Amino acid sequence: MTTNTTTIPTTQEVDQRTRLEILGTVLLSIASLAVAWCTYQSTLWNGEQNFRMAEASFSYRRANEYTVIAAQQRERDATIALSFIDAVIENRQDKINYYLHRSHTQLASILSDWYNTKPIQNSNSPVNPLETPAYQRMMQASKNSSDSAMRKAEELWEEAKRNNMISDSYTLFTVVFSIVMFLCGVGTKLSRIKVAFTSLIFAGSIFLITLILLIVSMPVAQITK
Repeated sequence: MTTNTTTIPTTQEVDQRTRLEILGTVLLSIASLAVAWCTYQSTLWNGEQNFRMAEASFSYRRANEYTVIAAQQRERDATIALSFIDAVIENRQDKINYYLHRSHTQLASILSDWYNTKPIQNSNSPVNPLETPAYQRMMQASKNSSDSAMRKAEELWEEAKRNNMISDSYTLFTVVFSIVMFLCGVGTKLSRIKVAFTSLIFAGSIFLITLILLIVSMPVAQITK
Protein backbone atom coordinates (compact mmCIF):
# COMPACT_ATOMS: atom_id res chain seq x y z
CA MET A 1 0.00 0.00 0.00
CA THR A 2 1.32 3.44 -1.02
CA THR A 3 1.05 6.39 1.30
CA ASN A 4 0.71 9.86 -0.28
CA THR A 5 2.25 12.68 1.72
CA THR A 6 1.53 16.33 1.04
CA THR A 7 4.08 18.95 2.00
CA ILE A 8 2.39 21.79 3.80
CA PRO A 9 4.22 25.12 3.26
CA THR A 10 5.37 26.83 6.40
CA THR A 11 4.25 30.30 7.43
CA GLN A 12 7.64 31.70 6.39
CA GLU A 13 7.33 30.18 2.92
CA VAL A 14 3.82 31.56 2.56
CA ASP A 15 5.07 35.03 3.53
CA GLN A 16 7.96 34.78 1.10
CA ARG A 17 5.64 33.66 -1.67
CA THR A 18 3.31 36.58 -0.93
CA ARG A 19 6.17 39.09 -1.00
CA LEU A 20 7.41 37.48 -4.21
CA GLU A 21 4.05 37.86 -5.92
CA ILE A 22 3.66 41.45 -4.73
CA LEU A 23 7.15 42.35 -5.96
CA GLY A 24 6.56 40.60 -9.27
CA THR A 25 3.18 42.29 -9.74
CA VAL A 26 4.56 45.76 -8.99
CA LEU A 27 7.54 45.28 -11.31
CA LEU A 28 5.32 43.81 -14.01
CA SER A 29 2.93 46.75 -13.77
CA ILE A 30 5.69 49.36 -13.99
CA ALA A 31 7.33 47.51 -16.89
CA SER A 32 3.96 47.42 -18.67
CA LEU A 33 3.65 51.20 -18.31
CA ALA A 34 7.20 51.60 -19.64
CA VAL A 35 6.35 49.42 -22.66
CA ALA A 36 3.24 51.51 -23.36
CA TRP A 37 5.21 54.76 -23.04
CA CYS A 38 8.03 53.61 -25.32
CA THR A 39 5.56 52.33 -27.90
CA TYR A 40 3.75 55.66 -27.81
CA GLN A 41 6.99 57.64 -28.20
CA SER A 42 8.21 55.37 -30.99
CA THR A 43 4.98 56.04 -32.87
CA LEU A 44 5.27 59.81 -32.38
CA TRP A 45 8.89 59.91 -33.55
CA ASN A 46 8.02 57.76 -36.54
CA GLY A 47 5.35 60.32 -37.41
CA GLU A 48 7.91 63.13 -37.03
CA GLN A 49 10.21 61.23 -39.39
CA ASN A 50 7.46 60.96 -42.01
CA PHE A 51 6.67 64.68 -41.76
CA ARG A 52 10.34 65.67 -42.11
CA MET A 53 10.78 63.33 -45.10
CA ALA A 54 7.73 64.85 -46.80
CA GLU A 55 9.06 68.37 -46.17
CA ALA A 56 12.51 67.35 -47.43
CA SER A 57 11.02 65.92 -50.63
CA PHE A 58 9.08 69.15 -51.16
CA SER A 59 12.27 71.22 -50.68
CA TYR A 60 14.20 68.97 -53.08
CA ARG A 61 11.50 69.46 -55.70
CA ARG A 62 11.53 73.21 -55.14
CA ALA A 63 15.33 73.33 -55.51
CA ASN A 64 15.09 71.41 -58.79
CA GLU A 65 12.34 73.74 -59.98
CA TYR A 66 14.52 76.76 -59.24
CA THR A 67 17.40 75.16 -61.17
CA VAL A 68 15.23 74.33 -64.18
CA ILE A 69 13.58 77.76 -64.22
CA ALA A 70 16.97 79.48 -64.02
CA ALA A 71 18.30 77.37 -66.90
CA GLN A 72 15.23 78.11 -69.02
CA GLN A 73 15.45 81.80 -68.18
CA ARG A 74 19.11 81.92 -69.14
CA GLU A 75 18.35 80.21 -72.45
CA ARG A 76 15.59 82.71 -73.24
CA ASP A 77 17.80 85.62 -72.20
CA ALA A 78 20.62 84.33 -74.39
CA THR A 79 18.30 84.20 -77.42
CA ILE A 80 17.07 87.75 -76.78
CA ALA A 81 20.60 89.01 -76.12
CA LEU A 82 21.89 87.57 -79.42
CA SER A 83 19.05 89.21 -81.33
CA PHE A 84 19.68 92.48 -79.50
CA ILE A 85 23.38 92.36 -80.36
CA ASP A 86 22.52 91.83 -84.03
CA ALA A 87 20.20 94.83 -83.87
CA VAL A 88 22.95 96.97 -82.31
CA ILE A 89 25.51 95.85 -84.90
CA GLU A 90 23.05 96.57 -87.72
CA ASN A 91 22.06 99.84 -86.02
CA ARG A 92 18.38 98.90 -86.25
CA GLN A 93 16.88 101.35 -83.81
CA ASP A 94 13.40 99.92 -84.23
CA LYS A 95 14.59 96.47 -83.15
CA ILE A 96 16.68 97.94 -80.36
CA ASN A 97 13.66 99.78 -78.99
CA TYR A 98 11.53 96.67 -79.37
CA TYR A 99 13.83 94.54 -77.23
CA LEU A 100 14.32 97.33 -74.69
CA HIS A 101 10.57 97.73 -74.23
CA ARG A 102 9.35 94.15 -74.65
CA SER A 103 11.90 92.21 -72.58
CA HIS A 104 11.21 91.50 -68.92
CA THR A 105 12.11 94.37 -66.60
CA GLN A 106 15.43 93.10 -65.29
CA LEU A 107 16.72 92.02 -68.69
CA ALA A 108 15.54 95.26 -70.30
CA SER A 109 17.50 97.25 -67.74
CA ILE A 110 20.60 95.11 -68.39
CA LEU A 111 20.26 95.50 -72.18
CA SER A 112 19.83 99.25 -71.79
CA ASP A 113 22.90 99.58 -69.55
CA TRP A 114 24.98 97.50 -71.94
CA TYR A 115 23.76 99.52 -74.93
CA ASN A 116 24.64 102.77 -73.18
CA THR A 117 28.27 101.63 -72.86
CA LYS A 118 28.55 102.02 -76.67
CA PRO A 119 29.71 98.43 -77.20
CA ILE A 120 30.55 98.96 -80.88
CA GLN A 121 32.92 101.82 -80.19
CA ASN A 122 33.99 100.94 -76.63
CA SER A 123 36.43 98.03 -76.47
CA ASN A 124 36.12 97.96 -72.65
CA SER A 125 32.43 97.22 -72.83
CA PRO A 126 31.39 93.66 -71.84
CA VAL A 127 31.30 91.27 -74.79
CA ASN A 128 27.55 90.82 -74.47
CA PRO A 129 24.78 91.79 -72.03
CA LEU A 130 24.95 88.40 -70.29
CA GLU A 131 28.53 89.13 -69.23
CA THR A 132 27.62 92.27 -67.34
CA PRO A 133 27.87 92.24 -63.52
CA ALA A 134 24.15 93.07 -63.26
CA TYR A 135 23.16 89.94 -65.17
CA GLN A 136 25.61 87.80 -63.20
CA ARG A 137 24.05 89.07 -59.97
CA MET A 138 20.59 88.21 -61.29
CA MET A 139 21.69 84.66 -62.09
CA GLN A 140 23.43 84.37 -58.72
CA ALA A 141 20.18 85.32 -56.99
CA SER A 142 18.42 82.46 -58.79
CA LYS A 143 21.23 80.10 -57.84
CA ASN A 144 21.02 81.26 -54.22
CA SER A 145 17.32 80.39 -54.13
CA SER A 146 18.08 76.90 -55.42
CA ASP A 147 20.98 76.44 -53.01
CA SER A 148 18.87 77.63 -50.07
CA ALA A 149 16.10 75.16 -50.89
CA MET A 150 18.66 72.38 -51.29
CA ARG A 151 20.27 73.15 -47.92
CA LYS A 152 16.86 73.15 -46.25
CA ALA A 153 16.05 69.80 -47.87
CA GLU A 154 19.32 68.30 -46.63
CA GLU A 155 18.70 69.61 -43.11
CA LEU A 156 15.20 68.15 -43.09
CA TRP A 157 16.52 64.84 -44.42
CA GLU A 158 19.12 64.68 -41.64
CA GLU A 159 16.41 65.49 -39.11
CA ALA A 160 14.25 62.69 -40.54
CA LYS A 161 17.16 60.26 -40.16
CA ARG A 162 17.66 61.40 -36.56
CA ASN A 163 13.94 60.92 -35.83
CA ASN A 164 14.12 57.45 -37.32
CA MET A 165 17.03 56.55 -35.04
CA ILE A 166 15.10 57.83 -32.01
CA SER A 167 12.04 55.82 -33.03
CA ASP A 168 14.19 52.69 -33.42
CA SER A 169 15.78 53.33 -30.01
CA TYR A 170 12.36 53.52 -28.36
CA THR A 171 11.46 50.26 -30.07
CA LEU A 172 14.61 48.71 -28.58
CA PHE A 173 13.62 49.96 -25.13
CA THR A 174 10.21 48.39 -25.68
CA VAL A 175 11.85 45.03 -26.36
CA VAL A 176 14.00 45.28 -23.23
CA PHE A 177 11.04 46.17 -21.02
CA SER A 178 9.10 43.30 -22.58
CA ILE A 179 11.91 40.97 -21.53
CA VAL A 180 11.57 42.35 -17.99
CA MET A 181 7.85 41.56 -18.10
CA PHE A 182 8.63 38.03 -19.26
CA LEU A 183 11.11 37.50 -16.42
CA CYS A 184 8.57 38.84 -13.92
CA GLY A 185 5.90 36.50 -15.22
CA VAL A 186 8.21 33.49 -15.13
CA GLY A 187 9.78 34.44 -11.79
CA THR A 188 6.49 34.46 -9.88
CA LYS A 189 5.68 30.97 -11.16
CA LEU A 190 8.92 29.29 -10.09
CA SER A 191 8.49 26.84 -7.25
CA ARG A 192 11.84 27.50 -5.62
CA ILE A 193 11.68 30.78 -3.71
CA LYS A 194 15.39 31.62 -4.00
CA VAL A 195 15.41 31.03 -7.74
CA ALA A 196 12.23 33.10 -8.10
CA PHE A 197 13.70 36.00 -6.11
CA THR A 198 16.91 35.79 -8.14
CA SER A 199 14.87 36.03 -11.34
CA LEU A 200 12.97 39.07 -10.06
CA ILE A 201 16.13 40.76 -8.82
CA PHE A 202 17.72 40.20 -12.24
CA ALA A 203 14.61 41.58 -13.95
CA GLY A 204 14.54 44.55 -11.59
CA SER A 205 18.21 45.32 -12.28
CA ILE A 206 17.62 45.27 -16.02
CA PHE A 207 14.55 47.46 -15.58
CA LEU A 208 16.33 50.02 -13.41
CA ILE A 209 19.36 50.33 -15.70
CA THR A 210 17.16 50.59 -18.80
CA LEU A 211 14.88 53.14 -17.13
CA ILE A 212 17.87 55.33 -16.21
CA LEU A 213 19.17 55.16 -19.79
CA LEU A 214 15.70 56.01 -21.07
CA ILE A 215 15.36 59.08 -18.86
CA VAL A 216 18.89 60.34 -19.43
CA SER A 217 19.39 59.76 -23.15
CA MET A 218 16.03 59.82 -24.90
CA PRO A 219 14.19 62.98 -26.06
CA VAL A 220 10.45 63.19 -25.63
CA ALA A 221 8.19 63.95 -28.58
CA GLN A 222 5.23 66.26 -28.13
CA ILE A 223 1.92 66.12 -29.94
CA THR A 224 1.81 69.04 -32.37
CA LYS A 225 -1.43 70.47 -33.69
